[in-house]
Amino acid sequence: MPQYESYSQWKDWQLNFTCSEADAQYYDLEFGNCVKSGSRIVEIGFGNGGFLDWAKRRGAEVYGVEIQPEILEAADRHGFKAA
Repeated sequence: MPQYESYSQWKDWQLNFTCSEADAQYYDLEFGNCVKSGSRIVEIGFGNGGFLDWAKRRGAEVYGVEIQPEILEAADRHGFKAA
């Protein structure tokens, strides 16, 4: 989609699919009791993959949906299931 071609650059996403410590603390407070080993998570519009990384590290099975090819390619490179 042409209107999103430079979106990840604009957001300054590194697309390394690693959750920062600050984000992990936020996710722990916001979702900590809901996401655990055996959970299945689908994130629509997963962007830089931080939440997917956090949930995966907690033992959840994660899957992402994204419209930008470059982000889908990055997810694949980092071992995340995405479409």
